Amino acid sequence: MLYVVSGCALDATTIDISETGMCLQTGVPLEVGTTIFLHLVPRESLDTPRIESTVMWVRPAGKGHEDLFQCGLRFAPMEPATLAQVREIMALRAADAASDEIPELDAAEVVEVEAPPTPDVMHAALGRDQEQRHKDMRYAHKLLHKGKEAAARADLEAATILLEQAVEQMPDSAEAIEELARVVYLQGDVIKAAQLFDRALRVRQEQA
Repeated sequence: MLYVVSGCALDATTIDISETGMCLQTGVPLEVGTTIFLHLVPRESLDTPRIESTVMWVRPAGKGHEDLFQCGLRFAPMEPATLAQVREIMALRAADAASDEIPELDAAEVVEVEAPPTPDVMHAALGRDQEQRHKDMRYAHKLLHKGKEAAARADLEAATILLEQAVEQMPDSAEAIEELARVVYLQGDVIKAAQLFDRALRVRQEQA
């Protein structure tokens, strides 16, 4: 889920979500009444539904998080298909919460192991890391594809967010950088677009 305020991406974390609103945590003290657009970015779909929301309340995140704030958002009416995706997110979060409930062990059942990992364990860990990198790369390519789709339908705001995420995931992808440069150029930022095109050219030269 991407959060956009006044055309800028907001670094935030979803705390809770329902069909009518949500709570998010961020380092920015937003004002009540601020409009936030939520872009749903499902991994298995090319659609990027957008939900309009309004900040209803703001409060400090609490002890140990003095530099963070929690904000309550109220959703504007949304399309049935978008509401269905929100329900899917709610179900996924509920499943994640259930999996986090690990039963507490008795002291007699706890075994301390100080031996170094065996080669088999190390190879398994390396395999998991490689698998995660492949998953991250597939996700980055999906972001790139979704960004192209958004640009094709002239949704430049969504395209910019998606392509910036793709470039962040794939900083050595000349294709992703060039796609972002085209969208930035269409938005009128000629200088930034030129810088991105120059960056893409340098990446291609380094890879040649």
